[in-house]
Amino acid sequence: MARTARIAEPKNAFQVRWNELCDVGGGTSGGPRRPDVQELLYEASLELNEYAKEEIQAQFEIFSDRNPWHICFAFGLGWGHLAKIERPFTDAATQFLQDFDEEALKLARSYCWYRGPKPLEESLKGAYTLFEKRRLPSEIPEAMDQLAKCQKRWLTPILSRERPRYIGAWNATAMFMMALFANPKLAQELTTPEIYLPIGQPVERGLDLLHAAKIVPKPEPVGDTEGEALDLLPIAQSNNLFAEVLKGREGWNLLDVHTGLYVLGTPQGYSV
Repeated sequence: MARTARIAEPKNAFQVRWNELCDVGGGTSGGPRRPDVQELLYEASLELNEYAKEEIQAQFEIFSDRNPWHICFAFGLGWGHLAKIERPFTDAATQFLQDFDEEALKLARSYCWYRGPKPLEESLKGAYTLFEKRRLPSEIPEAMDQLAKCQKRWLTPILSRERPRYIGAWNATAMFMMALFANPKLAQELTTPEIYLPIGQPVERGLDLLHAAKIVPKPEPVGDTEGEALDLLPIAQSNNLFAEVLKGREGWNLLDVHTGLYVLGTPQGYSV
């Protein structure tokens, strides 16, 4: 069983260590030990989390005249590999989200990553539509319950046929994860899924690896179809699995779990 959980072509040091844990075994079902997996995920999260915290806080300061939700949405596009995480992109993206500035959109498109410009452009257009429909507070709340209320309000049209194209399982939730990166003290409180964190291919693959190793139950497939209401169930179930992974180890939170899974499951490797 442990062999089936191995990563065929590891792209980073943590994927190599995962394979080593699978080879050593020692877990209740013959796979890697749960505490060893938790420690691996936590260590895998450290560098990338620190980068995210520093960069989003720097962008809040640089673009202090912009809507902070727009900054978080733009940063989330970068975290989801739709855009390059560069400050000129945030500048252009937030200008577009504020004023539907076509020139700003054209510039933002030029910062697309490997999926090309169309998903990036459509994501920004969809976000503009949502921001027009769902007005959020001018400042991002600093209390978890208030941030959760904002997420519920934001998700309402996405869970209906009002959902814009390209606002799927990642784009529907990523800006709230970025809001937590911007407030590390609040992020430390996220030990239960009060805020839904995004799911996308690297995170889903990380959960699949943990399932193969008998650490968590099988994740629900996303089944995201353009043009229909977003199904919240796979997002909720994946977030419950994040909470399951968290149990039994002190001193970490669901952002750490999420980033650890992201690093473990990425097919490209990563750099900061």
